[in-house]
Amino acid sequence: MQHEATSVHRETRCALASEAGRNEWFFQGIAAIARVAPTGLVALVGRWVLGPSGVARCLPHLRDSEIRRLAQAQPIDFVARVALVLDPPTREWVLPKLPFETVLGCARELVSLQAFEATAEFAELLPRATLKQLVVQLDDPGSVAHIAGHLSADTVAHVLAAFSPRLAADLVEAVYREGYAETASALGPRLAAPHRAEMLPLLSEPARAAVTADLPRDA
Repeated sequence: MQHEATSVHRETRCALASEAGRNEWFFQGIAAIARVAPTGLVALVGRWVLGPSGVARCLPHLRDSEIRRLAQAQPIDFVARVALVLDPPTREWVLPKLPFETVLGCARELVSLQAFEATAEFAELLPRATLKQLVVQLDDPGSVAHIAGHLSADTVAHVLAAFSPRLAADLVEAVYREGYAETASALGPRLAAPHRAEMLPLLSEPARAAVTADLPRDA
């Protein structure tokens, strides 16, 4: 899987390099055509002619409704490949325009590629309520743990606060088990004391030790 994710990154980097010489007017023109052409035809051209990086270059020239419509017309694995090559400003601008079902499907595809860092970059941009929903519907503590390992501790703690002590403990346990002991330690001081107190007895001894490692002695 990791090799596949690396291959995807290599493929998209090469595509970006090949398009670097194209003037921006080219992508503006493609976006103008996309507004009036049949959705199915635009989706096919995007997938087989432009590729992920070409579509990414067109997105800033499309309206919100057009982005949603075209995202829903593409296979979710293609949408995920587009997501991988978005530059940070475009990523931050595009993500709120996508339906939750598209975000969830895209996250699942990125997880299947073990592109956890890229998934975390998108997760940081989601509203906390949406991120909580995403974690629940992914229903994969191991993958969520890998994503959490690339998120800020503040973000992880904020999401955990919305979960029951049992679910929060399961996720923290997974974070520790997957090798992110530093993240588990950073969470301790960031969790509200009452919630932390309910969660700690549900953790294994090693995970509990990690969570409490950075707490003041009187906490």
